[in-house]
Amino acid sequence: MVICAALFGLSASALHAQTVGEAQLKVALIYNFIMFTEWPADAFTNNKLSICAMKNSALLDALLTLEVRAIRSRPLQIVQLTEAADYSGCAVLVIDRIDRLQLPSIRKTIASRSVLTILDGDDVDNDGAIIAMSVVNGRMVFDINTQSAQNARLIFSSKLLRLARKVQ
Repeated sequence: MVICAALFGLSASALHAQTVGEAQLKVALIYNFIMFTEWPADAFTNNKLSICAMKNSALLDALLTLEVRAIRSRPLQIVQLTEAADYSGCAVLVIDRIDRLQLPSIRKTIASRSVLTILDGDDVDNDGAIIAMSVVNGRMVFDINTQSAQNARLIFSSKLLRLARKVQ
């Protein structure tokens, strides 16, 4: 919660005054990850910034609330994926714990694309996720794999990197 407060510029008392569920907090983090990420100029085929998640994602309902927003004049679009998904239009790919086993094959599929992969759960390791977020001791934390980001030609703001629990 403290990290969300820092990203949104909210005071701790204002944050505690609001009752926000874990899914909404994670989606707030995702929104800010996007805000503090730069994609290469050739990464987008249209004006929209597509955030993709599996249809069974625990975060899907909360992600759908972002469709009324835009980042850097790009409207956000939430894309619900099936198991045999085409990730070609995804600028952001949100992966649940349940889909984590698919991450290595997903990374191979999107290897030549600039896709910000965000794992809901655990920490980043050798599976290729760029950002992993989780709740540890009641606090929302996130880790960043800068090598995976560099491979995807993504650049993070130093502000975001300073807030990460672990940067590797």
